[in-house]
Amino acid sequence: MGILSTLGKLADAGIKKLNDPEFQKSCGEFMQKQEEVNREREGARKKQAEQDRNNRYKSLKRINENFAWIETPSEKNGEIVGKIINISEENYTYVSVEFSLNDSSKSKVGTLEAHITTLQPGQVWSFRSPIYCQDATSFNFVRITAG
Repeated sequence: MGILSTLGKLADAGIKKLNDPEFQKSCGEFMQKQEEVNREREGARKKQAEQDRNNRYKSLKRINENFAWIETPSEKNGEIVGKIINISEENYTYVSVEFSLNDSSKSKVGTLEAHITTLQPGQVWSFRSPIYCQDATSFNFVRITAG
C-alpha cells in the first residue's frame, strides 16, 4: 500500500469522524466549556487590573472612578491651574473640567472651563485657564466631563 493510499484512508476516516453526531456533540460541549473558561479568565483579568489600578493610585485624591488629582486646582497669576491623571483604562478623546467663579459674597459670577482632546490611560494633564471675570475672588470645582 502506498503513502497516498494510506493518506486517503486516513482522510476518509477523519471525515467520517467529523460527521459522527456523538463527535460533533462532544466538540460542541468542549467549545462551550472553553468559552466559559475564557469568560472567567477575562473577568479575573479585569478584576485584577482594577485592583492594580486602585493600589497604584490609592494615595491620590479621586475626582471619580476614572480621574484623580495629581495637583488640586489653585489660582496662580490670574489662572486656575491643576493636574489630573487618567486612572482608567479608557483612552479619552475629550476631557473637560469646569469651575464656578464666585465673588466676595460667594455668589456665582461666571464659569470657567479647560479641556484637552486626548487623555490616555496613566497620562497626566496639566491644565491652566485664565480667569477673565474681574469680579471673581474664588472658585469651586464643578465637574469633569469625558468622552
